[in-house]
Amino acid sequence: MSVDLEDLALMLPDARRVHGLAGRFVWSDHEVGLQTERALLDGELLPELDLRLTGVSHLFAERPSGRPFRAGAVPIPGAELLGETLGLRGEVVEDFEVVLELDFLDHPALFRPLDDVKASLKLAHGVSELQILAGRWGGMQVQGSATLQHSGPRALQVHVEVDAPRDVADSFAVKPVEGVWAQGRFEMGPVSAPSWKQHEAHGAFVLRGAELRLDEVEIDLQPRGELSGRARFDLPSGDELPCEVELELAGGDTESLLLLTGLDPNSDRGTLDVTGSLHGTVFAERPLFAGLEGEMSLRAREGVLDQSLPPLVALALASQTFDAVRSPGSLRYDRWETTLRFEEGWASAEAFELDGPDLRLFAAGRVELSQEPHFMDAEVAIFLFRQLDQALGGIPILNWVLMGQNQNLMAAYFQLKGPWDEPVARVLPLRSITQGPPGDMISAIPEVVQRGLGVLGALLRGGSEPELEPPASRSGNSEP
Repeated sequence: MSVDLEDLALMLPDARRVHGLAGRFVWSDHEVGLQTERALLDGELLPELDLRLTGVSHLFAERPSGRPFRAGAVPIPGAELLGETLGLRGEVVEDFEVVLELDFLDHPALFRPLDDVKASLKLAHGVSELQILAGRWGGMQVQGSATLQHSGPRALQVHVEVDAPRDVADSFAVKPVEGVWAQGRFEMGPVSAPSWKQHEAHGAFVLRGAELRLDEVEIDLQPRGELSGRARFDLPSGDELPCEVELELAGGDTESLLLLTGLDPNSDRGTLDVTGSLHGTVFAERPLFAGLEGEMSLRAREGVLDQSLPPLVALALASQTFDAVRSPGSLRYDRWETTLRFEEGWASAEAFELDGPDLRLFAAGRVELSQEPHFMDAEVAIFLFRQLDQALGGIPILNWVLMGQNQNLMAAYFQLKGPWDEPVARVLPLRSITQGPPGDMISAIPEVVQRGLGVLGALLRGGSEPELEPPASRSGNSEP
């Protein structure tokens, strides 16, 4: 039997509707075929369809042992924006594969529920390929494949093989939750995209209406690091992506973080740990952090800052003292740590601390991430280590000022302001140094260093000799 179709309409569950369908329908023995030239789902144009279903007689030979549809499936155009946010666009990712283990999938386009499905999804060169390795469709055993062409005229080819149900225990044990139309687990292979690289990932997912929840997510990152967390994404719009993310990164790399924020990934090379959460909205035509808020604690270790990093260049131009302690081409550090607060497109830090073999640096300020150039406004305090100890170690008062060998002495204060790529550093005058750290800087500097600065400031002002109080008595733990 062969039938030409013209302006056909089909009613689907949840009052959804396929209409304007034009094409050809063929039924021969155990096989059904459908080729569409045009069709719309609730007013949205569908890809051209080439469907072949074999074993169709099993669907009518006996009463299906399946279950009714779970309501709740809706379009999720935000899935494309989510993929772009993660750098998973087909035109830039090759040999990307996801293995899915679905407890169930209830979508009107399938006409019957899917259960206990194991499938493989591959994305490459603008083509999505789905292989159903095993599963049940309306209670029947099912295998098949589907290929969707994204570039050019969208086209979907589907081949499904249906067989009679086997004598297996009923596994529809997952209790329905209102609005949930898909849930299961996923395993992902290697990904190499502009802003995201990984060896593998796995986790659990739930689709409820247009909301996607990810739980128990663990990702083995490239070139190193383990990322774990959970997330929620709202997918009803292709232009904006409301989301909530909680994450923890152990043993990652600073380069990947800089790349994700749109900064030069070569400016910092170290090992990074991160914990925190973000919430807000990712917009299609705006930088990633333009609409996100939250807090992240970061700690990097055993790395180097490239001397071409614009803030370092500005500091070097403003102070020969700072330039003298840099290694050729880089500034080494043992660690740096801070807590970043993201709000209204800005990343701010009340206390940034860097420890290295040659200096200690404290900073407080903020950087704009929502537009380019990234504007920054910060105060920086620099302390020198071994060089000053060796030169001034014979002066007795330094035992109090420095609080022991290889401790801290203030070298200079700076104000950094301007575009991130070309900030201007201004050295604060010596008078300011003698009066102590400005602004929020005081909260970033440990108490032992603040006491040393107070002693040094009194000496530079030419006042009376300062009273030097041992740390134990200041904390109330000294002996009577």
